[in-house]
Amino acid sequence: MSAKDNPLRECNLINILQNQLKDYVVEPIPPHILKATANKLLHAIENTTNPTTSNIIKIDNHFYWNPNNKQLLHKQKELNLTNMERRLLSLLFSSTSRGFSYEEIFIYLWQDSYLQKHESLKTIVKQLRKKLPKDIIKNIFNYGYRIDTN
Repeated sequence: MSAKDNPLRECNLINILQNQLKDYVVEPIPPHILKATANKLLHAIENTTNPTTSNIIKIDNHFYWNPNNKQLLHKQKELNLTNMERRLLSLLFSSTSRGFSYEEIFIYLWQDSYLQKHESLKTIVKQLRKKLPKDIIKNIFNYGYRIDTN
C-alpha cells in the first residue's frame, strides 16, 4: 500500500518532513540502518536543543555558566541572579585567563570609574560567593577580581 492509499502513513510522512528529519524509516528495519538513523536523530536533537553547548563554561561538577544567555546553572537549574551579579559574572567569565581591575569592573557595571562604588562591588561579590562554589571568585590584592574554574 502506498502513502497515497494509506492516509495515516501520509500524515506521518508529512509530520516527518515538516519536522525536517533527514531519514524516513520503513519497516522491517535492518539493525545497522536503525543504529545509523538513531545516531542521526540524536545528533540532530543535541544540535537543536543545545546549539551553544560548546560555549558553556564548566565551573565544577555541578555549576555551569552559559555566556550566551548569561545563566548560572546548578545541577541543570538556573540560579536567580540580580542584574549586577549577572553582569559581573559575564565580565569575569569573558576571560578566565586574566583578572579585571576595579576600574574595569566599575566602568563595565556602572559606566564610570568612581571608587565610591567599591563597597557596592564588594557586596555584589559577597552575594555571588554565596551562590557559587567556594573560591571561584578570587580577589587580586589592590587590583580587582578574577574567576578561577580550575
